[in-house]
Amino acid sequence: MLAAGGLSSGGHLAAFLTLGAAGAVVGTRFLVAEESLYSDAQKRAIIAAKSGSAVRSYVFDQLRDLTWPAGVDGRALSIPALAAVESGADITQIKEEVAEGSKKGDPNSVIVWAGTGVGQLSRLQPAKVKRSHYFRSINGITRCVRTLFGSYMKALWHISKRHPL
Repeated sequence: MLAAGGLSSGGHLAAFLTLGAAGAVVGTRFLVAEESLYSDAQKRAIIAAKSGSAVRSYVFDQLRDLTWPAGVDGRALSIPALAAVESGADITQIKEEVAEGSKKGDPNSVIVWAGTGVGQLSRLQPAKVKRSHYFRSINGITRCVRTLFGSYMKALWHISKRHPL
């Protein structure tokens, strides 16, 4: 089983690995890596985003004239166009406004696909730095878990010796 969704730190990943996940799918954190193909406007929008500002909606695809199978939506940072379309505004007009604003790099118009980890990302870094931070965090946390689990098992062993079933 792979863990996915909101894994924006090594601590998050270590928790899932401790619970038995075989690995993880990490997305949003690497969208703000220097090597990411996202535009500077998209990267800045993710870094500035607050927790909870990434929402699921079919509207993002409609605004870009993308067609997906029924039931498949996407998660992106909420923009004013989303609320306008959902409240019944003319989507043709909104598409034009979003296209024009996107060309200018307007953060209120750029569609930024992002996950639930937004709000926990604060800077642009190379992917290599992000990856090594994950591994350092995971190693430290799993070492602590092993120590705690080992102490717990020793305590159970001593109790069972004193109080056999």
